[in-house]
Amino acid sequence: MYYEHFHLKEHPFRLSSDTRFFYEGVEHAHALAMMEYALIEHQGLMLLTGEVGSGKSMLLQHYLARIDKTYPVLRFVDGPVPEGEFLHQLAQYFGMELEGQSRRKLLEGFCAELASYPQKGKKLIIAVDDAHRFEPITLMDLAQIGHSQRGPGGGCTLYLVGSPTLQEVFNLPDIPSPCCRYSLNPLNTADIRSYILHRLSVAGPQHTARLNAEAFTEIELYTGGSPRQINILVDHLLTNAYLADVSEVTNKIVEASVNELQWVPHGLTPSVQVETEDTDSAFLTDRRESYLIVISKNKQIKSEFTLHKKRINIGRHRSNDVSIDDPLISRVHAQIYRQGRIYYIRDMHSKNGIFINNKRIDIAPLKEHTEVKLGDCILTFVRQTKGVNSAA
Repeated sequence: MYYEHFHLKEHPFRLSSDTRFFYEGVEHAHALAMMEYALIEHQGLMLLTGEVGSGKSMLLQHYLARIDKTYPVLRFVDGPVPEGEFLHQLAQYFGMELEGQSRRKLLEGFCAELASYPQKGKKLIIAVDDAHRFEPITLMDLAQIGHSQRGPGGGCTLYLVGSPTLQEVFNLPDIPSPCCRYSLNPLNTADIRSYILHRLSVAGPQHTARLNAEAFTEIELYTGGSPRQINILVDHLLTNAYLADVSEVTNKIVEASVNELQWVPHGLTPSVQVETEDTDSAFLTDRRESYLIVISKNKQIKSEFTLHKKRINIGRHRSNDVSIDDPLISRVHAQIYRQGRIYYIRDMHSKNGIFINNKRIDIAPLKEHTEVKLGDCILTFVRQTKGVNSAA
């Protein structure tokens, strides 16, 4: 729909594992290095886990496409197979007789065959996507095969890719623990920007799509750095920018899009219906109620700050909207953010965190009289009605 408008040749944010669009950010670079280490150092078995939409399948496909072609790859990508069927598929690959063979005999046969690979100049990679969906007994079989291939005499490396629950299975005492594990984290702030621009450049080297700085901030807020969620949201943003006949995506387009998608900031449960109110001026003209934060230390009020705009930065540096002189508070420590009539507070990757009810949080909605601990200070969220402080 918006290809011609932005001078794009194809869809930049399609939900598919097209390795042309692979972006090697910090997390993916670390994961690739670990995958290569598992292969070169004969680790036998590696677990690669991550949340849904973190880019695991794309990463696996990119890795398999770039390794030495002398490694044949046996890949399972269609989800779980019935108990015992996985061993049968391996037996067929090795040309082994199935009839009358017990599970134990099949496993012993696989391990013996793979042990002969180095002498024959053979190598093998077994890659299993969505491995968390396999039966525990099948995962145990894979763990035993991988364990047998550990060390210089091994002729096979197994990669099991799946959700974080896969890590839990391999923590069980009866399953051999893999030497290599990597948990794929979300994209960081810098990589979110680079990821989006990379995909746009692949889809159209001469593209004209632009996103302002605030738009990138909003994208991080609502996606949490998940590549899949970024793809969904930015596709929606470009559609709305096209419909508005503009070439730049602004924070207001982001706000309109997330309201259409009915998304809330990442990490929150969409249990509260959020009212849409797009501009700061609409908030300022509402004279019936306003909000402020009261900053106290050692039970003594130090200052008050009226929340007069949609985004308030809090930190030690004087460039923040709210500057607090406290050595335990980071340069930019937290941010208060308004969506509709609801305020949220989120941690801005601070060293010492923010706490509500003695629990460290990443992001949380602010209710009247909510107390937030930052360093040695307490921030209290207060509503004022008709000029009267509700905390009075």
